[in-house]
Amino acid sequence: MPHNRFSGILVICGALEGILSRIVRGLASIGCLMLVVIWSGRSVQAEILSQENFDSGRVGAWSPFATPNGTLGGEGFPVFVNCDAAGTGHISRCWQVKVGQIQYSPDQDLQQGGGLEIRQALAPGWLKLSVFVMVTYASQNDRRNLAGGLFEWIIDHQVMGRHEIGPIENGATIRHHFTADIPVEAGSHLIQLRMSRPFTSGAGRQAPLQFIDDLALDWSPR
Repeated sequence: MPHNRFSGILVICGALEGILSRIVRGLASIGCLMLVVIWSGRSVQAEILSQENFDSGRVGAWSPFATPNGTLGGEGFPVFVNCDAAGTGHISRCWQVKVGQIQYSPDQDLQQGGGLEIRQALAPGWLKLSVFVMVTYASQNDRRNLAGGLFEWIIDHQVMGRHEIGPIENGATIRHHFTADIPVEAGSHLIQLRMSRPFTSGAGRQAPLQFIDDLALDWSPR
């Protein structure tokens, strides 16, 4: 009888050992799967192509441009100034312009100004564009201005995203986080952040001021 009990115990222990072995192998498989998922997730993280906060007083790989009848503000513009474009209370360096038409011309595109551009070689994927924009207006004569500024993301001369700041009161400040997610094909692409207004601007004119900060360009695969 004791021998039978001992044999029964051995059978039970053997069964438990088999169950535990399968559990351990299952956990190991789950662990490996999790590692694969984590590793795969890391492999598709966005790649930062350009990130400019203007603290250095330069625009980095970007270049200023102006439209055919546009101005960035005339003498003294563009300029680097301290501002809080994100509205967080943190003051940092920003790129400031005062865009608009050089001369009023109803026969041309009314929206004139300029901005920053960069040429970037890209693989097929998604392009994420991000910038904090701010507009202020101060006038000794007028209570408001009808056009704070039109902000546009442009890829290869095609508008891919836009945000318009319309009428702005004297003494007011308007902020916006301007972003866009754009599919791109392989090749070299011209990327522009354009700011424009349908009215004249330049030295001595009390036009709205445009500020940008934290200009970022990220790419991720499809």
